[in-house]
Amino acid sequence: MKKLILAALIALLLIINSFGIQAQNQKPKLNQIELMKQWIGSWKNESGKDSTFIYDFKPFNKAYEVYYEVNVKGIKASTAKKLIGYDKKNDAYTEAIILDDNPEMLFTSIRFKSAHTCEIIGSEDLVNPKNAREVRRIEFKSPGSLIWTHLLNNKVLSAATFKKIKK
Repeated sequence: MKKLILAALIALLLIINSFGIQAQNQKPKLNQIELMKQWIGSWKNESGKDSTFIYDFKPFNKAYEVYYEVNVKGIKASTAKKLIGYDKKNDAYTEAIILDDNPEMLFTSIRFKSAHTCEIIGSEDLVNPKNAREVRRIEFKSPGSLIWTHLLNNKVLSAATFKKIKK
């Protein structure tokens, strides 16, 4: 009788433990559409004494239109236009970029990895994103501040802090 009770108790503990293990392994699905709204507004980075980077994110229907500008010593050095839309099949955003000095379109994927961190990966690395050669990681530190880290082969090339200048 003791062996039967002991066996039942061990079986019960194993069942309870397996539920706990399953619960720990399941990550809640992130709502990419809601998280992307953190971008809305104008963001500015001042690098060094004379360079500024400005991103202006505007809602466009249920997508986004972005204007990017780099100024050096008060003179516009580079601009880009971006359209960003949700890709339901991949649960990520796709970004199409046209630079002012290049008619070729560039494509990236934007996906939130946590409630405050997203990664931007070029289309050439979408087949194997875990081994992406180039990654831009954005971490929203607060509603008015983000850190943009540029990685190449898993090594940090640069990191920049952007402040929201208007909503």
